[in-house]
Amino acid sequence: MAGPPPGEGYELLASHRARLGPLPGGGPALIDVLALSGLGGRGGAGYPAWRKWAAVAKHTKGDSVVVINASEGEPLSLKDRTLLTFRPHLLLD
Repeated sequence: MAGPPPGEGYELLASHRARLGPLPGGGPALIDVLALSGLGGRGGAGYPAWRKWAAVAKHTKGDSVVVINASEGEPLSLKDRTLLTFRPHLLLD
């Protein structure tokens, strides 16, 4: 499920979808999946992702926008550049 090695270059969206399947539905079901996953922020606090999403959902009546900060602020880290270059679909998913 990790996808092709980065040395093989950019992964096409069709390959990405064939490998990982359809996107999950939104709404409360997605927040439940996030809670079960244990996904947390990468900052020092590791704040649970589902709580952030639940807070936005509680105060949103329509569509929401997710902003991705890929500023490479961590010293000697190029993970954001690598991810955006070779697997941008993972961020959009």
